[in-house]
Amino acid sequence: MTFSVDVSQTAQGIHLVVSGDVTHHTSPQLREILQQQFRQDARYICVDLAGQRVDASGAATLLEGVAWARQSGGRFQLCHLGKATRDMLQLYRLEHVFDIADDQQEAAA
Repeated sequence: MTFSVDVSQTAQGIHLVVSGDVTHHTSPQLREILQQQFRQDARYICVDLAGQRVDASGAATLLEGVAWARQSGGRFQLCHLGKATRDMLQLYRLEHVFDIADDQQEAAA
């Protein structure tokens, strides 16, 4: 499966839809996209993982998103996490670090 990130503007802010797993091979691409959005002064970013898997390198990239949002006074949210990603976040005790929504509607609330 190829990796891609669809970036769209919503009423709340930026919505990133990830296609493909976020791994040590693909996390640099996601990191660059996140940096671009924060450089453009994004105040809200929702990363829609649509059931994609995230490894430790991908989690580190997502943690950078949390840090950038906090530094800029913005909000960084994850949605549509699959079981494997939720389990990984729990294993590393990160589930409380992230703002997690079940779906885009909950994320928009």
